[in-house]
Amino acid sequence: MAAAGSLAWPGQAQAAGLLYAAPSGVNTGTCSTVGTACNLPRAMAVAPSGAEVVVLAGSYSVGSGEFLNTTQPDVNVHGEVGQPRPVVTTVDGFIITKSGTRLADLTVIQTGSGIAVDSRALATTYERLEVHAPGDACVIRDGLIRDTVCTATGTEVAALATDDYGYTGARTVRVRNVTAIANGADSVGLLAHGSNVAPVTVDARNVIASGTADVDANGTGNAASVTITMVSSNYDVAIAPLGTVTPAGSGTNQTQPPLFADSTGYHQAPGSPTIDHGTTDAFVGTVDLDRDARPQGAAMDIGADEVVVPVAVPPDTTPPDTTLTKGPKKKTTSKKATFTFSSEPGATFRCVLDKLPAKPCSSPYGVAKLKPGKHTFAVAAIDAAGNVDPTPATYTWKIKKKRHRH
Repeated sequence: MAAAGSLAWPGQAQAAGLLYAAPSGVNTGTCSTVGTACNLPRAMAVAPSGAEVVVLAGSYSVGSGEFLNTTQPDVNVHGEVGQPRPVVTTVDGFIITKSGTRLADLTVIQTGSGIAVDSRALATTYERLEVHAPGDACVIRDGLIRDTVCTATGTEVAALATDDYGYTGARTVRVRNVTAIANGADSVGLLAHGSNVAPVTVDARNVIASGTADVDANGTGNAASVTITMVSSNYDVAIAPLGTVTPAGSGTNQTQPPLFADSTGYHQAPGSPTIDHGTTDAFVGTVDLDRDARPQGAAMDIGADEVVVPVAVPPDTTPPDTTLTKGPKKKTTSKKATFTFSSEPGATFRCVLDKLPAKPCSSPYGVAKLKPGKHTFAVAAIDAAGNVDPTPATYTWKIKKKRHRH
């Protein structure tokens, strides 16, 4: 995937400039440099059409009445690549009213009773968001949401929903690799609702949906049609009071409960049926919630998390090289000798003197009480992988008899 700002994202024009938001940012200025970063509400509000708002890493607290909204279309609001996701704690949440807005690489914690991340515009893109709310967590009327966790804890709420909100045109929401968890009573994991004459279509792949009803297609009033199509997704309760939904367990969909390692980012635990059972298309992302590459293993995973497969390290088959750095003089009368030698870090050694058996040794290595004559010393390194130097370092010298004076 291209770095933010280098290419236009789905539903968004090429960036026209950079603005910065910081946890300690102020409510004045143009926000045009890191040193003059604004608070998040201002940075979003003053961003021109096509701009990027870079949300610097840290914790943001946005109080009641401070709505997080853009005033121009096609604004790209995202955390920094390579940095921890900024954590935005907000009372009133994000309210997107301009088409082409993109939110990415943020953690959103909603403390009020409203919607945490709410798009009322066309061609919205949500990517790599972690959203937690007592009310509806993620609402998108039209566009793309992928590699995102949406959790809702309240009663009669939805983790992920699409709704008319007064819009009378046809709407399509594409959902890719989303984990939508609603834990409250009478809650819905993935909800599509329509009440106007134009059709509402949700195209979902690689989705984990969980709630009292996991998936709910609900049309009311003058709704022409409300359709949820699920592919390679995990859910077991699908209802359609006045709509159409792919039956649970049909096709490539699965009903066996997923296994999670945590209840915040909802990372998959070993043995989860969602591992390696996803699919792909032009709208599936190339990285997951944590920017780990997709796919890993045999296929895409289902949900916002892609389990990281350890890279296989090829076995070390290269033998070490042994260097003999010191020995006795080639001709000497001394019956003692000391040798120093070296090899790669972590290597051990085996030494051989003349035709005696080899034995473990370390540098410096000394021998004594040698008889006059020719002697040969050899040392071979053994590396941490057990490879032995096939050409030991060898040294030959001669001990001469001492002449006695009469």
